[in-house]
Amino acid sequence: MTRGSLFTPLGLLLLLASFAAPAAASEELLAEKGLSRLNNQYLLAGEAEFNKLYRELADSKRTLDNANKALLLVERKVDASKRMIVTYTQQRIVLRQQLANARSVDQHNQIVNAMNELADRITLLTEGGEFAEELKAARGTANQAREDYVQRVLAVQALYDGVQSQYEDLAADPRVTEALAALSTAEKTYSLGPTRSFTLNGAALKRIGDTVLSEAIPITRGESDLLYVSTVFNDKYAHEIVLDTGSSLMLLPAKMATDMGIEVSATDPDIRLQMADGRIIEAKQILLKKVRVGKFEMADVECAVIPAEYTAVQALLGQSFLRHFSYKVEPDQGRLVMVKIEDAKR
Repeated sequence: MTRGSLFTPLGLLLLLASFAAPAAASEELLAEKGLSRLNNQYLLAGEAEFNKLYRELADSKRTLDNANKALLLVERKVDASKRMIVTYTQQRIVLRQQLANARSVDQHNQIVNAMNELADRITLLTEGGEFAEELKAARGTANQAREDYVQRVLAVQALYDGVQSQYEDLAADPRVTEALAALSTAEKTYSLGPTRSFTLNGAALKRIGDTVLSEAIPITRGESDLLYVSTVFNDKYAHEIVLDTGSSLMLLPAKMATDMGIEVSATDPDIRLQMADGRIIEAKQILLKKVRVGKFEMADVECAVIPAEYTAVQALLGQSFLRHFSYKVEPDQGRLVMVKIEDAKR
């Protein structure tokens, strides 16, 4: 073979083949690892799936925000009804005082009729009135939207963690490093992912994940199959009270309220409550400064304080606290699962 024979057509083919063989083997290895080339990077298919699901999170959050806004509007209507109950109750008190000083039978009857009309209005508003079904539907929609958003956040986070772990394993594999080096040239260098957008979206997802507070809180089963959960009042007093998702308000017996230093005054609004046995009783409505269950706390929680003569009434954790969270009662597992979504950090 002459010195220049290597550059004959056959020689060139042999030379090209000698370079193509390692390149083909490198491509095959990277493909086996689940990598495909995009521009000058080799990426996992899971990265594209993550970026797609991450973008869809914005739609899910928007749905949740709209559901919460709709619920807030209905709650404001209900609050307005509660204020009307207070107004009507105060008007009845004034009329009751006037009744004692009635100067004629007609005046007496007029006052009684006015008091009865106010009592009917109070009863209608107390029993839920026109907003009961609307409030129930709005809460259901908001809870479902919240559950969907949380599940999406958890699923996207799990996908991100999996893809990131794969990238870390691949980066530590010397065969992958050698394959990338074999494919690189002076003109173009190939590297292993992830892309910058994947990393940035992962950091943003971490901030979103930090806004989803979740905890499984132990509950116990007592007599009559009632469920009890530990509840802390004003960062100081802890009590096991009945978990009642059907109660619109928290309830406290008068003695328990007194023992915790919670003051109830004559100026606090009266409220009529229908008990589980069908009785209608009058209680005082107050705001508890702070209530905490597990990690979850709320300030200014509406609560009804039951008069001391109703000694059989137990303290209840009701919707005036629970409605601010997404929750699921799992009695067989002995737990109350609660979730709250805060605004994401900017």
